[in-house]
Amino acid sequence: MNLERDIKAAEGGLTQVLFQAHLAGQAKQAALRQASSDNAVASVDRLGRELLASRRREAALARQVSELQAALRAERARPRAADWGTGYARCA
Repeated sequence: MNLERDIKAAEGGLTQVLFQAHLAGQAKQAALRQASSDNAVASVDRLGRELLASRRREAALARQVSELQAALRAERARPRAADWGTGYARCA
């Protein structure tokens, strides 16, 4: 009955090969999940940096607008040369 023994040995070998393939597949899936997670973390980090840079640009522009508005108010408050001889000074 060497044939039965050979069949059992082949079945045992096949089971072992299938189990190893299953484990390799699981390891590959875990590596892909980790890579996906790493990519997601990197994306969130990049978006956070972009948001921070955007907020800094927004704050700089807000300061520039405030400075320009103050300069405009000061310019409007100055009397004009055409008004000097009339006794009338325009105030905004």
